[in-house]
Amino acid sequence: MKLSKESIDYILGLQKKILPNICFSNSENIRVIKDIIMNYNGKVSFISKDNKKDIKSINTLLIFMESLNEEESFNLEKLLINLGKQAVVILDAKGIDSVIYKRNLVLSFLNRGKIGIIKGTKSQIEALIKVQDNSKIYNIDTNFKYRDFSKKNNIILIVEDEGYYITEGYSEFYIQDNNIVLDKEILDCIYECILSVGVSVCKNKCEMVQAILISTLVFIISKEMAVVKFEKEFMDEGDYEYNKDETLYKYIIDEIHEITSKSIEDCDKIRYSFKS
Repeated sequence: MKLSKESIDYILGLQKKILPNICFSNSENIRVIKDIIMNYNGKVSFISKDNKKDIKSINTLLIFMESLNEEESFNLEKLLINLGKQAVVILDAKGIDSVIYKRNLVLSFLNRGKIGIIKGTKSQIEALIKVQDNSKIYNIDTNFKYRDFSKKNNIILIVEDEGYYITEGYSEFYIQDNNIVLDKEILDCIYECILSVGVSVCKNKCEMVQAILISTLVFIISKEMAVVKFEKEFMDEGDYEYNKDETLYKYIIDEIHEITSKSIEDCDKIRYSFKS
């Protein structure tokens, strides 16, 4: 499956026009956050007890559950209560499969209808599903339980394995990606920052799904192009290893900034199915 030129141009055009305000639950990986968001001329903010003035202008809130501490949890609770209806909340589920308190916290957010997108590995997502509906977790098809969880909680689910499985409860998309070119934590942050900008311009769930697919392809294509550029420039160099990660990181950021709608349109990495 390929995305239409119209949908790609529409989402990318809005990203350049809106100048999104992206709020993060903490400032870890601050360099990545700023490099990505500033690429789109966006504004970066972080959850604190003093950010009341900017709450209504937030387009996307990105929550990193793994590093969320008690004070940040308290400030997050207050922020979610006052967050404008236009804001999309993305939750990175890393760490919840090993901490019961954090699983319960995520479920409380879901019960209040505050989460729009959850991204996590298979084990992280299944840990959430097991807590919410223990009786079904081992007895049904894997994709069915993902769709059911997504539908039940009115969220879009992104499950990471050797690629990305994406569902809003009905449609299923799978995008292959096993190109680990940098530290996984850095790559995850890059991807989630691209996502946070992509969905910030959306007016409904259909647009959000399109934006997630486009953002995912931007991430994958940018990594591939960065590796090609790196190998072309350094193939004959004998001592590039010292700066390899830093150079690849810079190339990925450059490729994200320079990506065209044509390269996204030509990409045929998406597999699609629809379930009633």
